[in-house]
Amino acid sequence: MILSEQILNEALRLANDKGWRSAGVREISRELDISPGNLSYHFARKEEILKELLGRMYRTRDEWMEDLLLRGADIAAVMGLIHKLMLQDWEFRGLSEPRYNFYLRKNTLNPQDPFQDIEDDRLRLIFVSLSENGYLTLQEEDLDFLVSYTRMFLLCWMSERHGAAGENLRKGIYQFAQQLYYFTNDAGHSEINSYLEYLDD
Repeated sequence: MILSEQILNEALRLANDKGWRSAGVREISRELDISPGNLSYHFARKEEILKELLGRMYRTRDEWMEDLLLRGADIAAVMGLIHKLMLQDWEFRGLSEPRYNFYLRKNTLNPQDPFQDIEDDRLRLIFVSLSENGYLTLQEEDLDFLVSYTRMFLLCWMSERHGAAGENLRKGIYQFAQQLYYFTNDAGHSEINSYLEYLDD
């Protein structure tokens, strides 16, 4: 494995174990038994490591969302996507704090941040597709709320959860399903219930 990949993997491991603030250049270098200067040759600053990790994360998410839109959105597919995004959140859990900070900066200091803009656009298209396919009943303000809620849910669902990943994921997906339930019609209710029954099996 090339050194830049090792650096990224080690930074994520340290962040997941101890938090992003503990994944400094010196700590990463020490764990890889390389000099800080060697690390800096590949990533001049810690922020560059973060941007590369977040970029990979969001590119994957964008591919998943684009694939769902191409196949056509139904409740089971959307719930499956949210579940998959949550699994990825858990895999990148050490980045949850800087991800949230990026979101705050996007809304205050840097409104052109592409990470959130692309995902917000994809979420909007997914909920519009659900509405067009007869699962949701939405006004424009409902659509705005669902996009904002889903964005914050994916950023924050792990913040107060402890224990095993599987149980946390199950509680999280139930929480999201409960919110989505308010906007679904009878067909949507049935699909959500079927998905949750499948999740419990």
